[in-house]
Amino acid sequence: MPRCWEDEQDVLDAVQGHVRHVPTPLARVGKKQALHTYVEGLPLGYRYARGDRIDQRVLVRIVEVMKQIADVPSAAVPPRPQGWPKSGDSPEFLRQLVRFAEQRVRQRYRSDFGGLFDSVGIPHDVVTRFDKPAAGLARRDFCLLHTDLHRGNLVLLPGGDELLVIDWEIALYGDPLHELATHLVRMGYRDEEWETVVELWKQRFGRGHEIDYDLAVYVAFERAQSVLTDTMRAAQSLKSHPSPWALAGAAENISRALAVAEIQPPKQREISQALRAWLRHRSAPAPSRT
Repeated sequence: MPRCWEDEQDVLDAVQGHVRHVPTPLARVGKKQALHTYVEGLPLGYRYARGDRIDQRVLVRIVEVMKQIADVPSAAVPPRPQGWPKSGDSPEFLRQLVRFAEQRVRQRYRSDFGGLFDSVGIPHDVVTRFDKPAAGLARRDFCLLHTDLHRGNLVLLPGGDELLVIDWEIALYGDPLHELATHLVRMGYRDEEWETVVELWKQRFGRGHEIDYDLAVYVAFERAQSVLTDTMRAAQSLKSHPSPWALAGAAENISRALAVAEIQPPKQREISQALRAWLRHRSAPAPSRT
């Protein structure tokens, strides 16, 4: 995932006093770890698994959390990397996400997974095709984004009326619609919940139907770039000689990711064959250099 800051603790420092119940950093442990205050609670997914109907009050709390994050003053947010898109340049923000997905994911891992991508029907322009619709995005002031608000990173506090947000390591500074889009896709909402969250977001952020086109673009991009990582994860979950059940499960995961990204999936038998071919290629000895 793209990163705006290397140190998660810098982001946690920035949100203190602005986002409720965020763990407070107490001490750094080396360069990559830190000690934080403990907050009691359970991940949202423990209460509401995918497919379960989420209480309306919780949906309201989720949108309130997004607004708290968006309202963190820009002066409190750590300095952005050199060359980061300027606030309001939503087209360039999406183009930057596109470049990352193309260069740092699809091209970077093509030598290992390119054959599998081709076999299951992932087009070469799966992410770069979003360069054109990016140009049509409206300009919106940038804000802090968590970018990974899903059932595992939203924690219900005792009583069930408050939410705690964890895992800020891939926070970004950009278009607030990107936050909404990644949340909608990663939560796996029921249709009516999706619509409710969008309407709650519009009300809380003071937006109307003018965001519908832009939200659709961000949602489609999130689904498209996810098909790359979902396919790689499914393949990497398999052992050299997987059981029929493991192979079928991985094929089903890829088929689902393709369908979500609006890519016509091959038959499950064909995806399983592609996975077997990828496993054979991975386990084949490297050619000798004589």
